[in-house]
Amino acid sequence: MHYWIVLVITLILDRWSKHLIMARYELGEGLPLLGEWLSILRVHNEGAAFSILQGRTTLFFVVGALVLAACVYYNQRCEPSRLEQFALGLVCGGAVGNLIDRALYGGVVDFISVGWWPVFNVADSAIVVGALLIAVFALRDMAGENRRQEEATKQE
Repeated sequence: MHYWIVLVITLILDRWSKHLIMARYELGEGLPLLGEWLSILRVHNEGAAFSILQGRTTLFFVVGALVLAACVYYNQRCEPSRLEQFALGLVCGGAVGNLIDRALYGGVVDFISVGWWPVFNVADSAIVVGALLIAVFALRDMAGENRRQEEATKQE
């Protein structure tokens, strides 16, 4: 259940933030918050991260659907810990938020501009944080498995 709560909260925050930005700013408009280091800048991104693969909407729908399916499957079948459910909820909530954008607008609404980094949104942030957490958990589990194998080898 934890997974679904995080997914819904992430999706609500993403949709709400994009609604506010679209209501207040035209494309290319923004607001400096901390000089050039942090600002709001509304852009339309038809690509993926760093605006790569522009115009490949079908590809992004397929990839997004596969990510969602994998997360739902893992959550249903593998009994993830609460932290793993949190991470999966972030990834899926972000993926759904960006898929909704692609369905409605043909691209993603991005608006968080940090220095030289490409403009991103709440969904992108959730996906990155969730994916990093999943990677950390996977590395932790691999390290634990290696230790168990070493212990078993020593006992033989």
